[in-house]
Parts: sequence; structure tokens; C-alpha cells
Amino acid sequence: MGFTRRVGAARYPEKIEDLNFGMLRNTLIRVLEEYMNMPRNYLQFKHDGVARREALKAKCFENAMTKARAQEGYETIVLGKTASSAQGAVAPDVERRTFEIIGQLVRENDEKWTKRAQEGTDLIVSAVKKEMQGYAKKVLSDAAENYKPIAIVGLGKPRKVKGVLPPEFERMVQLASQRKPIMLVGPAGCGKTYLCEKLANALDMDFSDQSCSEGMSESVFNGLLLPVGTNGAFKHVTSPFMDRYEKGGLMLLDEIDAGDPNLFTYINKAIANTSYTVAQRWTQPVVKKHADFCLIAAANTFGNGADTMYVGRNQLDAATLDRFKVGLITMDYNRDVESSLAEDSLCQWAWKIRENIRRHKLRRIMSTRTIKDMADMTAAYKWKEQDWNDTYFASWPENEKKLVLGVA
Repeated sequence: MGFTRRVGAARYPEKIEDLNFGMLRNTLIRVLEEYMNMPRNYLQFKHDGVARREALKAKCFENAMTKARAQEGYETIVLGKTASSAQGAVAPDVERRTFEIIGQLVRENDEKWTKRAQEGTDLIVSAVKKEMQGYAKKVLSDAAENYKPIAIVGLGKPRKVKGVLPPEFERMVQLASQRKPIMLVGPAGCGKTYLCEKLANALDMDFSDQSCSEGMSESVFNGLLLPVGTNGAFKHVTSPFMDRYEKGGLMLLDEIDAGDPNLFTYINKAIANTSYTVAQRWTQPVVKKHADFCLIAAANTFGNGADTMYVGRNQLDAATLDRFKVGLITMDYNRDVESSLAEDSLCQWAWKIRENIRRHKLRRIMSTRTIKDMADMTAAYKWKEQDWNDTYFASWPENEKKLVLGVA
């Protein structure tokens, strides 16, 4: 094995798997802990350096993903390689550049620094990380707004849509610009409703939504007869669906796979054609489709009925599903979106839980919505990992909780 880097009396191998962690000084260990998202490790083992190093080593070799990250951090922080020269390194980013600077500072002063300097290292790490995380989020947001502008055929220049958006959004814009019915299928809390609102903003359209259930009636599509006229006379009151259909705009039928399949067959004509009839509105029974009406349905399943996760879902009629054939879009949780909503340590915590849920095939969800809510509480009240765990696992049985957290 080749030893090509030297700091003081220490000589370090090229690969972290060949490293004797006992060779590393506390200052370098401290920065590596931050890079591996273990900010509390040094506090937990404050008076036991051996246990501290063993915990970091275990984290580095936990799985293939953490090993790759550990190698990258090791090259950056300990060996002093830059992002451009590190073998097998990912493209340079804000985080890596941050740790290049911190690592250089620590290496240059490693032999001189005392206990007080170690405390100074902690302050530097915390301050620089906080500053760079804020900068990274701004970079992400700016990139999302300026990277690969979406061209909308025949509708002029699109409006600017703020925020980090998943790749499915461009297909949504294409379909909606041609007024094709869209069906978004994805797990709970992955941002389907959020994307619909963003789409309406991108196309400068009015937006309405309707949550679906088996208790829905035809009034959702037909409106109601109510005694709101002079002397209690009955008048027809339109529904949000009718308004969007006649006046234009984007209409979302949320959780369509939880609704009554027979009810949706009633509007199949309205979806595929240019009008439908509402007898209750006797003065104007024919409801004509506006040229700028666009329908979106959101679902957790493909309309084939309930599964082990979404037990309250219905099988939708094939004629209804055919209306959305060209506009079917599947989506999942998107890490770029989630990174723009929450700090890195929260995202890493959530992603690890999600990965373990899937690996153990549990009927549990770690949604983008949960990450966003956790991020809001963390920003407002400085929640820590223990708070996240206490909240997220509150209703879980102990055996499943230990399985997901990797506790023996």
C-alpha cells in the first residue's frame, strides 16, 4: 500500500479502509465526524477517544454509500486532495469546498493546537457549516430557476416558478400546455399537490382542488340547488369543478383512487369531450368546456384497487383510466427537493430511515411532507435528532423502531 501524505509524524494511506484511526488527531477526527453527519459523536465520547474513533469507523463502513462518502471526506480533509484531483470523487460542490477549507486549516495547525484550539475548531466547524448550508440552499434554488428553462409550445414565455422542482414537472407542463388530462401516481407526501399548485403558477391559471372519497356525490361536478334566492327560492350554485370547466383553470381531483369509481364514469364524457349536462341548472343545462381547462388527478395507486400500504383505495373503471393514459406520470420522493427544504443532517436522518423501511419491507412512510414539517420545527425550536426520533416513532412498536434504527 502506498503512503503519499504526511502530517507531522503521521503518515496516511490512500484508502480509508487501510487507515488506523488511532493515528488521527482529535482535530481531524472532529472534522471527519461533521462530514459523516455525526456532530454529537465527540460529545458522547468526550472522555473516551478510543470509543469515539471506533464509532466514527463503524459509521464510515456502515454500508457502500457511507464508505464512498467517507473515502471522499478522508481524501478532502486528511489527505488534502482537492475535488479535481481526488480519485473517484464526485463533482465538487459547496459542502466539499467547505470541508477543503476547514481541513486545510486543521492540517496546517494540527501539531500546534492545544485543547483551547480544539474548542476553536468546534466553533469554526459550526460557524462555517451554518454559513455554507445557507449558501448551498440559495445555490440550489437559483439553479432550479435557471437550469434547463421549460419551453411551453404555443403559449408564449412561461412564468418563472420558484423552488426546487423534480424532473416530472417538465412533463406536467408539456401535458398541461396541451390541456391533456394528467394523472400523478406516487406515495403519500411526495409533493403531488405541491406540484399541481406550482404548475398552475407556471401557466398562470386559476387553481381549484377536490379531495375524493366514497362519500362524494354528483354535486361535486353538478353543483347544488340551494334556497338562497328571494323568499327562499332555490337557485343553482356551481361547484369548483364547474367553475374551472367553464371559466378555465387547473382542477385537481386529489386521491382519486379513494373515490367512488361509478361517480367518475359520470364525468368521463366531460373529460374526453367539450361539454356535459347539468339538469339542475335549467336555465343553462349544457356546461361547455373552456379552452383553458386542465384536469389533474392525484393517486397513491394506479387505480387497480387496494394494496398492503393503501388499503382504502378503490379499483377505478378502465374507461376512466383510459382518459389519463397519455398523461400518466409516476413520481417518488426526490432528494433534490428534500435537500432544498431541510438541513443536511435532517435529510440524512430521514433518508436512512426511508432506506431501512424499504429494505425491511415495512408498511411505513417517510414522506417529503414529514421532512418539511420536521424542518419547520427544527428551524423554529432547534429540534435535534432525539426530537425527530421521539416524534416520528411515537406510534411505532418497539421491534419495528429498533429494526429501522439499527438497534440490536
